[in-house]
Amino acid sequence: MTGTSQFVAKFFSAGMPQSGKGHDLPRSTGRDDQLSGDFLETLRRSELLSPEDIATIVRTEHFTATSDPKDIAKAFINRQHLTLFQANQLLHGQSRGFFVDHYKLREILGTGGMGWVYIAEPRDGNGPRDRVAIKVLSDRIKHDVGLRARFELEARAGLQLQHENIVQTLQYGQSDDLYGEVPFMVMEFVEGINLQDLMRLRRGPLPWRQAADCIRQAAEGLRHAHDKGMIHRDIKPTNLLITRDGQCKILDFGLALLQNDHQSEFSLAMIFGHQCLGTDDYIAPEQTFNSHTVDGRADVYSLGCTFYHILTGTVPFPLPSTPQKIEAHRFKPFPSVRDLVPAVPEELAAILAKMVTKLPEERFATAAEVSAALAPFCQRDDIEFNFGDILKLRAAEARKRLQLARPSSRSNQSSTALRPSGVSKPVVPQGVIETRIPADTTPRKSGVALPQPAEVGEPALKHPGFHSDAIAADYPHLKLVQHVKLMLVPVPEGPTVPLNRERMVIGRSQEAAVRLDSPRVSSKHALLSLEGQWWRISDLKSRNGIRVNGVATTDQLLWPGDRISIADQFHFVLKEIAQPRKRWPIWAVALASVVALLVIAAVIWWMVSPTR
Repeated sequence: MTGTSQFVAKFFSAGMPQSGKGHDLPRSTGRDDQLSGDFLETLRRSELLSPEDIATIVRTEHFTATSDPKDIAKAFINRQHLTLFQANQLLHGQSRGFFVDHYKLREILGTGGMGWVYIAEPRDGNGPRDRVAIKVLSDRIKHDVGLRARFELEARAGLQLQHENIVQTLQYGQSDDLYGEVPFMVMEFVEGINLQDLMRLRRGPLPWRQAADCIRQAAEGLRHAHDKGMIHRDIKPTNLLITRDGQCKILDFGLALLQNDHQSEFSLAMIFGHQCLGTDDYIAPEQTFNSHTVDGRADVYSLGCTFYHILTGTVPFPLPSTPQKIEAHRFKPFPSVRDLVPAVPEELAAILAKMVTKLPEERFATAAEVSAALAPFCQRDDIEFNFGDILKLRAAEARKRLQLARPSSRSNQSSTALRPSGVSKPVVPQGVIETRIPADTTPRKSGVALPQPAEVGEPALKHPGFHSDAIAADYPHLKLVQHVKLMLVPVPEGPTVPLNRERMVIGRSQEAAVRLDSPRVSSKHALLSLEGQWWRISDLKSRNGIRVNGVATTDQLLWPGDRISIADQFHFVLKEIAQPRKRWPIWAVALASVVALLVIAAVIWWMVSPTR
């Protein structure tokens, strides 16, 4: 008798109800037609639960050898013995990848080019209070010496920092999988949302008092980092996390400049070239010339650009290419925040203006000075968001990322510099390095890697209510996309493209709904698709990729105001089409006029009546 058969016999004997006794459930079909015993054996091998706990649930729920594995998985979820993420991994036959060191992975918290972030808890933990976030280097790039060095740099920087306005790093270590050691980083678990996503959920910028409070807190975190001899070099809205009670925390020190750590800086230069590190919408002018010699005032400038963004809803220089943005940061006057938001007090606008002066010596000298200047204008407010729905969206994005993933050559993956529009080489100091390294930098290996999510299509189990209606219900102030007509507006100006179909291909072919005539554009380059109430753009394995708001992506939800770049050559802004106001029919206008005249006549008669 095989191991699986013995295992099935163990659970479906000893008085368990058998087929034909009134307890049968429909059997699965299709790709999920594994037997209940197969699922239970996978669960046993995963070590998520003890055999005794598994047996108890099976007996209590009266499952049989013909029970649907999905029903069994749901029973374990309902009893809080498994999470949705764990159940879907098991239903796909995955028994590995649930543990990193002595931590048990519970849910996907996020995904990026360098790896995966999970919500986890110690094996012997005491529930939610012990939960942490674990970042694990992707199996596709874990053998890349340069990217491992950058990952280690982020961890070492984080371990030196302990401040309430910085996401704390708790541990850096190595865990084993089938192909060797995998680096991982343990951080505090924060139920928060980054400022970029918060603006998207609000469909607009933050109130100025709340924005000032967020920036003041970030300045306090930077003060601590600068006191430790560390420059962040990549402050932007996506690297500022805010919790429900309004606390702001800085994250991602992957590009940090560490004092007297010449080896790490040399390693970054060898990995990415002698380039200016940062993100082009927020980078300080001096950082575009030499990012290896900057001081804390560069972070002050980036924080000022972030402040401008969350006050106005737009970046300071919304230009189509990286060279143009860098040129603007260097030489163009910084726009006045009051031109877009007149409600901002003049004194607060003056503080922002001092944060973003071109010359470092004319800015605030320290982040502590920024914090002190902002203090009188701050107001801490609670933030409303549903973290469970955020997790569902992140899990969906992770599945999409896996589904669209494709291997890329080593020669292509080594360069992560943003390219200017329409040319193959940068024309300013070799571009600006993105903080999101392109995914899939090495070919996928066969076998099971440590904590890589298994599902590459739709999950076997879906969270109840996981659809855009559930998200929208928590944000009634959002305008639903299906009720708003959108269009692509070319930059520079050109004929607009209304989004009037549920699926629209962008490419060079004659059949493309949005045809772009350029050899840099693939015949089928990208897909715009309407999913319920949300528009999504997906890369169709193009040669030169797509960017949304300057960041390379393979799949992303879109919002009005997003900037889309195709092959770094064609640029669009997603805008709402102004809806004409409905006019009343002529008969309704005439009837309303007659009624109004009668009312006026009645009032006049009443006023002049002698019997009054």
